[in-house]
Amino acid sequence: MNIDLKKLPKNGKKVNLMFKECFNNKLFEISFINGFLHKTKNKYLLNGHLSFKVNEYCDRCLELYTNEVSDNINLSFVISPYVTKTLEIKLSDEELDERLLLDNNLNLVKVLLEEAESLRPIKKLCSLDCKGLCEYCGVNKNIKDCSCNQNNKNSFSLGNIIKNR
Repeated sequence: MNIDLKKLPKNGKKVNLMFKECFNNKLFEISFINGFLHKTKNKYLLNGHLSFKVNEYCDRCLELYTNEVSDNINLSFVISPYVTKTLEIKLSDEELDERLLLDNNLNLVKVLLEEAESLRPIKKLCSLDCKGLCEYCGVNKNIKDCSCNQNNKNSFSLGNIIKNR
């Protein structure tokens, strides 16, 4: 969905969307964006609430699960006064939080996908109490108890292998 910012009403515009889109090899399902896009003196602001789902692999047990994220967003856009894409410029700290647009068109789907990507957790866990995989036999400890006994764990640990060399 492209929005021509020059045609944005003076009192702003409500933004309500739902869509599915592939981004960075992940299928994002934007459950909803409930927001408001408006212009201030020299920038455009999108404030609202973004909820989405994305399938992830758990970092502990490697099982596929659906990660549901919901968060408030506050995005700022400025139409670039520069003509070329290759010009290097210095930005102030305040300008680092703004997204530069090369023209009047705001690709809302792309912006929301980029924001959803940035809201994904760094450590992806299927649950906070995920037990992960046994480091010795590889069994998923969420599904069944590990068959390794304490003696085997001591004799096969990497620390013991290094000590015995």
